[in-house]
Amino acid sequence: MIIFLYGPDSYRREKKLSDIVRGYRAKHAGANLRRFSIGSDKKSAAEEGAEVRSFMRNGSLFDSGRAAVVCISSYSALTKDDVSWLRETCDSPGASLVLVADTAPTKALSFLVEKPVTFQEFAHLSPDALRSHIVHEAAERGMRLSAAELARLRVLHGADLWGIVTELDMLALSSASTREIPRAKGGDFMALIGLVARGTARDRLPALFRLSEDGDPAKTFNMLSAFVSGEKKRAMADYDIAIKGGLLDYDLALLDLALS
Repeated sequence: MIIFLYGPDSYRREKKLSDIVRGYRAKHAGANLRRFSIGSDKKSAAEEGAEVRSFMRNGSLFDSGRAAVVCISSYSALTKDDVSWLRETCDSPGASLVLVADTAPTKALSFLVEKPVTFQEFAHLSPDALRSHIVHEAAERGMRLSAAELARLRVLHGADLWGIVTELDMLALSSASTREIPRAKGGDFMALIGLVARGTARDRLPALFRLSEDGDPAKTFNMLSAFVSGEKKRAMADYDIAIKGGLLDYDLALLDLALS
C-alpha cells in the first residue's frame, strides 16, 4: 500500500502526514516505522533508495509491522529499480509506504496518482480558502479572530501558513486583553489598500505606486483579495490561478486591477 502526499503547501501536507503516522502507530503498537529522505544527488539517491527497499523487504519475525515515510526531493534522482519497486508496492498489502514530495509526479511516476495508490494534493490555497483555514486554525486554539486581526495576519505573512500558525500559537499563549497581532510598517497601508480596492480610477494608480514602495507585491495582492468583492473578487481569483501557473506575476496583476 502506498499513500502519496504532494504539493507546495508544506504546512497542510505535514499536518496530514502527522495524522497518518499517529493513526498507524495507534493501530500497530510496536511497529517499526522509519523516515527516509531521497535527495537530488543521483549517486546518494541511489543508495538512499536501496536503503528504503532493504528496510521494507527485510522484516524480522519479531516485527509487528513496518512502515516507511519517504521524502523525495527530486523525481529525476530515482533509479529504475526505485520506480519498478514502487510499482510493485502499489499492489502489495504487506507494505506500508508514505511518499512525500513538493511537486506532482513525472510521467514515469504517474501511477502514483492513480488507484490503488491513496493520493492527495496540497496546492496553495485560494484567498477565500486561506481565510477559512486561518479561522479554523484559530478556533482549534480557542480563539475567534476579528476581521482586523485576520487582515493583519494576511499583511504580515501573506499565504505563509507556517508563519500564520506560529503567530496564532503565540497569540494563544496571551490573554484576551493583551492579545495583539503586530501591525505592518507604515500606518497608511490599510488606507492605501482601501483606495486600490474601492477608490476612483484617479486614486488607484497613485495608491498602488505608494504600496509598491513597500517592496512586497505578494503581500499587497493577498491583502486586496480580502477587501474586494463582486467582479473584482472573481478577477482576483483568476489572477491567483494565473500567478500560480507562471503566466502572470503579482506586479502585473495589481496593475491590471488598478486600471480596470
